[in-house]
Amino acid sequence: MVKNSNGRTHEETESISLGIAIGAGLGVALGVVFGIVLDNMAFMGIGIAIGIGAGIAISTAMNERNKQSDA
Repeated sequence: MVKNSNGRTHEETESISLGIAIGAGLGVALGVVFGIVLDNMAFMGIGIAIGIGAGIAISTAMNERNKQSDA
């Protein structure tokens, strides 16, 4: 298993990237809904940040669970 410069394997980096991409997409949708409901489109930026944070958290948790099950 080859690790890159930040200490992660290619699979870990790929899953975190996928989590960020999915989270950003869902965050935009969430932000648009909040923006329309509350009549303030500034919530789009907040939704993106929440989505990216959730995507990183979920993908990191999945990586840790995979590490534990492989060991």
